[in-house]
Amino acid sequence: MKSLLMTLMMLTLSSAVFAADIDGKWSGLRQGLGTLIFEFKVDGKKLYGSDLSAGDKKTELQKGKIKGDEISFEVPVTMGDMKMSVVYKGKILNDNEIELTYKTRNRGARNPGFGEGGGAGYNTGFGGGLGGFGGVSEESTKFIIKRVEKY
Repeated sequence: MKSLLMTLMMLTLSSAVFAADIDGKWSGLRQGLGTLIFEFKVDGKKLYGSDLSAGDKKTELQKGKIKGDEISFEVPVTMGDMKMSVVYKGKILNDNEIELTYKTRNRGARNPGFGEGGGAGYNTGFGGGLGGFGGVSEESTKFIIKRVEKY
């Protein structure tokens, strides 16, 4: 009985490690923004890589983490003077699919006194979109990215 439990435990642990093998190129369609392309490289609990969605522009991922079948990372975005991050969180479904959600976060400082006085919606980005004035948008609906190439 003890050896059966040990075998089951080893299979469970090995499947968890196997699920984290996401090194490679991934692509998927995110509603409203078109096709996303990511390159991932896992080193322990750290997730590294790039967002290749902008064609010739390669943006390095930031704050990448992986724990079991859960991943998270940020992609910095600059639009004129506005600096934001797109924060992705997801779950590895299998060797070839990852389910992601995202929200945007303004990375710049807010004007002094902004959001004071109990006004509703100031810290939630006025209902989503690009994160509003220093806020954070609500998480989007889930979307799937699929492995294009394994490294």
